[in-house]
Amino acid sequence: MAAFAECFGAQRIMPMPQVNASKDVGVFGEAIGVPTVFWFWGGLEPETVLTALTENRIDSLPSNHSPYFAPLVEPTLSTGVQALVVVTLTWLHST
Repeated sequence: MAAFAECFGAQRIMPMPQVNASKDVGVFGEAIGVPTVFWFWGGLEPETVLTALTENRIDSLPSNHSPYFAPLVEPTLSTGVQALVVVTLTWLHST
């Protein structure tokens, strides 16, 4: 989180409430002995997300498995690539 805050600025980091999810991706990392992380980064109109958070209806937002999921191409794509670079460099420098 510190690396993301340093890169993107604290104003672009938003703690997420716990959400129900079921993914087996962690099993793959465990099987080959590498760390696994699952995080969310934007994609939807910021106002829509903030309203859902304020109204305690975060589960109503379309996720990547929903037919209604239509992320904004930008800045979603560039933010995702930048986040992957930041986390990779942070992990490599810590090992």
